[in-house]
Formats: sequence, C-alpha cells, structure tokens
Amino acid sequence: METDAIALHEQGVRFQRAGQLREAAEAYEAALALTPGLELARSNLALVRYQLGENEASIAHYQTLLAEHPFNAKARFNLGVVYASIGQLDQAAAEYRQVLTLEPGHAMALANLAWLLQQQHRFGEAVSALERLHQLTPDDLNVLYQLGNLHKQVGDHGEAEACWQQVTNRDPRHVPALIALADLARQRQDDRRTLSLALDALAIDPQHPAAMILAARAHVALLEYGEASRLLTELAERFPNNAEVRYHLGVLASLRRDFGPARLHLAEACRLAPQWLEAHLELGAVFYQLGLYDDAIDHFRMAEGLAPANAVIKANIGYAYLAIGEREAAAQYFEAYEARPSEVPEIDLAVRCALDLA
Repeated sequence: METDAIALHEQGVRFQRAGQLREAAEAYEAALALTPGLELARSNLALVRYQLGENEASIAHYQTLLAEHPFNAKARFNLGVVYASIGQLDQAAAEYRQVLTLEPGHAMALANLAWLLQQQHRFGEAVSALERLHQLTPDDLNVLYQLGNLHKQVGDHGEAEACWQQVTNRDPRHVPALIALADLARQRQDDRRTLSLALDALAIDPQHPAAMILAARAHVALLEYGEASRLLTELAERFPNNAEVRYHLGVLASLRRDFGPARLHLAEACRLAPQWLEAHLELGAVFYQLGLYDDAIDHFRMAEGLAPANAVIKANIGYAYLAIGEREAAAQYFEAYEARPSEVPEIDLAVRCALDLA
C-alpha cells in the first residue's frame, strides 16, 4: 500500500511541475488516503492548496504535518508565509521564530521576520533581525541598504548614513543608496552634498526621477534656477501627472515671480495630491501675490484642515482676511496665531503689527 502511495505522490509531483495544481492535489490526497503519515505528500499538498488560494486548507495540512514532525523547518517557514499572506502577522512571526530556533542561520526567515516586525511597528526588534541577517550575509548589499532604511525610519540618521555609506563604498554605482544619502543631506540643508550625490546617481541612471528631483531642489536652493528648470521641465514631459514635479515647478516659478505658471503647476499638484499640505500653502501664497485673496483663503483653509495646530497657516489666513477688509476674522486668526507662536521672531513681530491694524 505504501508503494502505491509513493507512486501517487510521484504522480502529484509531475502534475505540480506541469502547473496542473488540481490534478496534483488529487494525487496527493489519494496518496495520503493510503498512507496518512507520508510526510512529503502532506507537505506538497499544503503547498498546492496555498498555490490554489485555499489558505485555510493549506494551514490545516501544515498544522497536521507539524504535529507529527515538529522539527520540519521548511514546513514551518511555509506556514509562516501562508499566515503572512492572509494578514495573520503574529502567527507568521511565531512560525519564523520557531524556524530560527531550529535553524539559526535561516536567512529567509530572518528577512521575513524583519519585514513583519516593521509592519507591526516593532522597529527595535526589526533592526535586531536585520543586523543578524547582515551578519549571516555580509556580502548582500541589499540587506545593508534595507538596514539603513530601517535606521532612518526609527530616526537614527547617523546609523542610516553609515549603512548607506558602506554600500556606496563597496558599490559606487548603487543608485538607491546614493539617493538615500542625497535625501539625508537635503534634510540637513547641505545643498552642495545633496547636489553632488544626486549628480552621481544621474551619471549612472541619467533619467532617474528621484535623483532629478533632488538635483533640481538643490539647484533651487543654490539659486541655480536654470538647471533646476531644465531638470523639472524634462520630468514634467515624462511624468505629466506627477504631483511632486508639478509642485516643484510651481515653487520655482513662484521664486522667479512668474505667478501665472506657478498658479497652473501648483493647482495641478493640489488636484493630483489633494492632501498635500505644502501644495495648498504654496498655491495660497501665489493667489495672495496675485491679489486673489478669496482663492488664497480657500487654500490656506484647506491647509488648516490638514494641520489644525500650524501657527503659520493661521497667520496666513489672517493676512488674507485683512487684505479683503474682514478685520474681525483677521483678528481671530492673528489671536489664534499668538496662542501658538511659530518661534520665528520676524513672523511674531509682523503678526503683532497686523493685529494692531485689525
């Protein structure tokens, strides 16, 4: 009888390799009906059920298998994959931990566990998992790059930079790490380094959108408007519905006091990304410059809805109301500003003067 079960199992394997999953499942079921303890047939049947989208059946077969063979690391790993695919993250993490107890060097279990922990916002544990994975696979630069991303996510920019710098030291053509370093430099307002790193990335991938945006922003900060305009215009032609590109084109046009194009680009950015606070603020400022104060108020109010505690937004609304003669409304917003000062002395002084006028 066991010989017949083995033959049915081998038939199932052939069906599975040919992509005939239903037939494979039937063959494995028939093999198990003859020999319920046939471990490989149970394992393959569990996998086929998962491939067919029958997750509950797959879980049941893996549980049956593991009840009889608790040290089967491959089955435990696969069960973790099934649990993760249906959003049962705690169960998936538990299975991956069991795998790592059985096989401490199981790289895929560590990688999947790190990803799960990130999804659960258990960042400290995720960092530990990725650090273990990096020790196991020191030549895998993608692991080191992802470790940098995770350090940045928890706010440890120094460790993030160290990871990405190691990546670029070992592979100077690693564009994602170059861009990550450039973005970190941008956050530190180191415009020269931002531009240098972005240009390094563009030398490798001349049309990389993120590198082009970073380079353009650095050019703007360095008052090199011509280069910024060239990069952003090229991006707009390639990605006409990219809100970020439209936003930066609008900001650049506004800086040049070319408010017509600025208005068009920023309005498009707001349409494409209606929850983008900065886009509404910039468009409101452009409308204010154009003397379209009601439109300015509309967009400042949209920004206020997205950031109710932002003091600068309240000051902007106050100025717009003052411009149309609504002094009482302006005074209310200036008073709201004073309750939440911006910590910018120039704004504080301007608001006090405006409040006297209101």
